[in-house]
Amino acid sequence: MILQKETNNIKRTVMFLIFNTLLTSILIAQEINNEKKLQYSNEIGNIVFADGKATNIDIFINNTEDYLNTNGKAIGLIAYKGNDDFAKKEKIYILGLRQGIKLEWIKSRQKRLFLALVCSPSYTGPQAAKYSAFSGGVTDGYNILSGCIAPAESMSSLTFTDEGMVFKINMEKCKEKFPAFYFSENYSTLGDPNTHNTKYENEWFIPTLNELCMIYENKEILNYSLLKLSSTHQLFSKYWSVSQYYDGTPWVVDFDNGAIDYELEDFDFPKVLVIHYLD
Repeated sequence: MILQKETNNIKRTVMFLIFNTLLTSILIAQEINNEKKLQYSNEIGNIVFADGKATNIDIFINNTEDYLNTNGKAIGLIAYKGNDDFAKKEKIYILGLRQGIKLEWIKSRQKRLFLALVCSPSYTGPQAAKYSAFSGGVTDGYNILSGCIAPAESMSSLTFTDEGMVFKINMEKCKEKFPAFYFSENYSTLGDPNTHNTKYENEWFIPTLNELCMIYENKEILNYSLLKLSSTHQLFSKYWSVSQYYDGTPWVVDFDNGAIDYELEDFDFPKVLVIHYLD
């Protein structure tokens, strides 16, 4: 009787091991198949997910559920590749999938000149984007928020790090004075909630004139991807840059024809694009 029980226990153990081995083999095979099916690359126009991986838009459309389950929500498109003025190396830039609409660059058209952002296009008129270049300027628009810092007399508005002095931003003041920049700083709530609680929740910024022009050069590829996503945010409008003309008026780029301008109509605010480094 005891021998019979031991024999049955051994049989059950063997069956369990066989079942467990088969199940493991099936799961491994499924994972291998998924890896073969899910392809990744950082080409212009590719869709970027919350984990930082990117894939061709057509491949994504044919395998949407697999990608979203594996990589998280879609948060942008690879817009262009360029040199980061600060890091001195090539970086990949993501274009946010949502745009800010009817937002003033600076409230009530009050002229304010930020010297670090002054630049000039090397060519104007149709197709100007292909020839645009800086005579000055910076990579992104963070320092425009110097207009949003807490009062200078309050030392609590300053902190010091290994990288130097850092300002704490007074967001309510920024919202009041710089609506377009408030949108970029709060993109996860005001623009695209898919970026919320991801590593792309923060640090979106408005492009410089040169960066806008680089996006414009890839407009057709980007619009193809946006169309595939059934997006209403295709690139056919005028867009703010963070860069300024010498009199303080911000430069804009017209994505209909690539024209660069700095004379704006009060009733026709350009839209706001935001970009982010690919992490």
